[in-house]
Amino acid sequence: MDPGYAAEWARAFALTLSLELPVAAWMLRHGPSPGRRLSLAVLASSLTHPLLWFAWHPHVHPWGLAVVTGEALVVAAEALVYRTATDARTAWRTSLAANAVSLGVGWPLRAALQTAGLWG
Repeated sequence: MDPGYAAEWARAFALTLSLELPVAAWMLRHGPSPGRRLSLAVLASSLTHPLLWFAWHPHVHPWGLAVVTGEALVVAAEALVYRTATDARTAWRTSLAANAVSLGVGWPLRAALQTAGLWG
């Protein structure tokens, strides 16, 4: 594996966690304890992010298809993780909200940081 690609993944994963953890913790605020909420969010992203980054995106083309299908699979998988601690509706909403913020804020933020020379 290219060390540069692995480093890029680590930065993207850190950004993902910084964006998704607060969203998931807030969405699950009426359910599990604060520690369990954060643990679930870390587990969900830890299971899906490496698979999406290393197994899905490099092998599914075109890029747009990889993003749309990959994110859909991630939302479904992470909803299953959240479902262990809450009802199905809250689990789906939590997963969708966390991933929408991650994608909608994370990509433009990463691009801005790259442009400013602050990404890597």
